[in-house]
Amino acid sequence: MQARSFPIGCQYVIQFRNQFLWQRFSKFVRPHEPRPGEITDRDLDILDGVLRYRFCAASQLVRLVGGNEDVTHRRLRRLWEWQLLNRWAFPGIRTHSEFYYYLDSRAQWIC
Repeated sequence: MQARSFPIGCQYVIQFRNQFLWQRFSKFVRPHEPRPGEITDRDLDILDGVLRYRFCAASQLVRLVGGNEDVTHRRLRRLWEWQLLNRWAFPGIRTHSEFYYYLDSRAQWIC
């Protein structure tokens, strides 16, 4: 039997053999198996913006790409999970700053 998972807020619920296991999203560690999906036009616009400006804050990418802010943040996370983008955040006292995105190397793009 394969485990199913679905997000609830900032937590992740994994159903395995009729048992529910709670996991929190990790903002700084990529998952071993990224969620499946397709690259959308918004993803291509995000990659184009990062390629053009080299380093971009998430808020800058939201303004550059346009559309819904939550959807853009979700697409940024997916691109990071798929290892198409890398990101970092400056440490803070209680929380970290927003994420800054960049392309690490072109070797990832070669199949």
